[in-house]
Amino acid sequence: MPRLNSPWRLSLQWLLVALLVPLAALWLDQSAVMRHLDGALRDRLLHAMAVPPSGQVALVVVDRKSLDELGPWPWKHAVHAQLLRQLARHQPRAVVLDLPLDQPAPWMDAPQPLAEAMAGLPVYLVRHAVLADPKVRNAQNAQWRTHPPALVQAAAGVGHMRLVRDLDAVARTVYAYEGPPGAPLPYVGLLLADADVRQAHARWRPAPGADAGARGWLRKGPIGFPPAISAGQFRTFSYVDVLRGNVPAGALAGRDLMVGLGPDAELSDLWRASTVGPPWRMTKVELHANAIEALRTGRTVHAFMGWCAVLWVVVPVLLGLLGYLRWERHSALGGVAMALLCIVGSIALLDHGYWVSPVAPVLGLMLGYGVCSWRRQSLVFGYFRRTLARLEHFVRAQDDPPPTRRRILDAAEEYTEKLSATVDRLEAVQALFRQSLSDLPVAVLLCGEDGTIHHANPAARRLLHLQRLRDAQGRTVAQRLPMLLEAMHDPKAPPLRQGHWADVHQRMVYHHAGQVFRVRCVPLQRRARGWAVVLDDLTAARQLEAERAQWLRFLSHDLRSPQANILGHVALAERKHPDAPGRAELACAVRREVARTLALADGFMDLSQAEAGHFSQEEVLIGAVAGDAADQVWAYAGSRGVQVQLQVWSDGELFVRGNAELLKRAVVNLLNNAIRHSRENASVLLCVGAGDGEVLLCVSDEGEGMDAEQVCRLLRREPAAPPPPRGAPASPAKAAAPLRSHGVGLAVVWAVVERHGGWIDLWSMPGQGSSFLIGLPQLVVDEGPLS
Repeated sequence: MPRLNSPWRLSLQWLLVALLVPLAALWLDQSAVMRHLDGALRDRLLHAMAVPPSGQVALVVVDRKSLDELGPWPWKHAVHAQLLRQLARHQPRAVVLDLPLDQPAPWMDAPQPLAEAMAGLPVYLVRHAVLADPKVRNAQNAQWRTHPPALVQAAAGVGHMRLVRDLDAVARTVYAYEGPPGAPLPYVGLLLADADVRQAHARWRPAPGADAGARGWLRKGPIGFPPAISAGQFRTFSYVDVLRGNVPAGALAGRDLMVGLGPDAELSDLWRASTVGPPWRMTKVELHANAIEALRTGRTVHAFMGWCAVLWVVVPVLLGLLGYLRWERHSALGGVAMALLCIVGSIALLDHGYWVSPVAPVLGLMLGYGVCSWRRQSLVFGYFRRTLARLEHFVRAQDDPPPTRRRILDAAEEYTEKLSATVDRLEAVQALFRQSLSDLPVAVLLCGEDGTIHHANPAARRLLHLQRLRDAQGRTVAQRLPMLLEAMHDPKAPPLRQGHWADVHQRMVYHHAGQVFRVRCVPLQRRARGWAVVLDDLTAARQLEAERAQWLRFLSHDLRSPQANILGHVALAERKHPDAPGRAELACAVRREVARTLALADGFMDLSQAEAGHFSQEEVLIGAVAGDAADQVWAYAGSRGVQVQLQVWSDGELFVRGNAELLKRAVVNLLNNAIRHSRENASVLLCVGAGDGEVLLCVSDEGEGMDAEQVCRLLRREPAAPPPPRGAPASPAKAAAPLRSHGVGLAVVWAVVERHGGWIDLWSMPGQGSSFLIGLPQLVVDEGPLS
């Protein structure tokens, strides 16, 4: 099949696809829509894997009830000090004061009572950030609000509790460290959950005004936490109830207490907590309680950043593109499998506390599949369009009018119509072809590469007696022509050689049910793989050959009988009248003519045997054949005064497959012919050699030779020109060079050489003699004694 495109162009196109598709997937990964999808998917997965709170965190909130009983906000430090003294009785693990303790101003309220109360239990203060420049609103324009120094010194630690909203306005992340580059604050949850962080910041306290002149804002170590299952999932106590001791004993013992503003106090903003279910909001203290719960239980979520995130997107997309290119038939299944692998991998990583979104690689795989499918379909469609045009031109007749063009908006519809018309024409051509095969008088079969018969015309079915065979299930059983031909092979004949069945049976003759046929195999061209097999019926020709051979035998017998009687009468006359005048000359002439007639009869028998082709074949040593032929004509050559020379131009022995007697008869006929046309004291040269897989025999004489017309007539095996009528003048050339006889003797030579698969060539010049060259297929035999 021809290529759809050049290899270098295809390689360049696939290289561009492999470069652009991962870049497109990375660009999609950074888009706002993709961030929304990532957040929604992450929330749903974490919501599905959520576990109930461990109870290690509890909330003490300033609610509407507390404001009604304690008065408007802000309250004095003494109130908070009284709360801490009440909490100390319950022995909590830690207390986080997420309250604006810089209000009221220090000159209105003394922080000393609160500092003394903080000494009774571990209290962590939270520093809040405000805009450094009210006109600029971004993450870099921030600074910490200050606490009274006495409170800072009395606290177990100072940290931040800043939430970070994602692009979908959902708070899922806090930073481990945040603040000015020179003095970032740790997250309060780390101070509670991580002993190393707590020990590192045990004696560190931010100096008042240390960040006043700092430039920029540092955020380091993002920490993700799962969304809350529902509002109110943590046990919550009212500020005023704790203040007045209306809390059950043991309800607060050993817990992390978050003291902050409640939702109904309407003193702080509400934050969107999740994208799962209807939109609902939580206070900041509830969200931080959820984050501290995740830190305590080891359920924080760390997102892949940098090269890890890039490789997570690029590697699956490249593997998917490689699969689309190498395994076209299963590309869709491979893409789905790779996408499922990304999803399963993302879920498994999330279960171990790492988050990497599968949305970007899945979309990249979908995009790559679409691009590869489009490119592949574009190549196939272009090839289909070109092939369809060639096919339409091929099947359209010369005198067909050009098709009328209609304006069709859809190109596929136009090509479909052309394909339908072309298929109709091809079906008509196929029907005509099958009908032509059926009408042929010659047996023709169409076979596959292995010889399976796909189609046989009626003549072939009659010749081979083919019938449709069916198995037990009623399905048609395919028949193989090589098996049928091997079954017809004569066991007495030499075994078939090894090789492809078409080469083995090429030009072989088989007998079947009284029929004789010869096999001819022709390979089908172009993309149609198989063979067209023609079975030439030789039955009538073989019958004619048999009748001709029988006639020649009858003729030979009829010629021999009267000639034998003539010889008998001549011998009887010689005994009765030995001294009669002229008797000896007459008897010699009669014997000579009778001998010629008997030689003619023998020639008829040899010709009949050679043309029949029914003779045994074996390994024949051609040098021995030439030597026997030279010995047989030695006496005749001596009587004519001609010398016969034998030359063998080969280092090794030369073999052919055939009949030694027939080959010797052919060489003897050529030698006799050369001796007869040679002058006295001349030489006849018999040479044996080999070349190009053939054995060569050459008989050369120094006789009168032949002109070009005679040579052409002899090669065409035309009968010799009749002698001029008696009394007619003859040309000097004809008189000087009598015609070379090519009667039965040369006919035997032609028949023997053809039956042995050889050829004959001739060179001759008037007055320079003639050379007959015979070529026979050389037989390569194994080393060792001849069989």
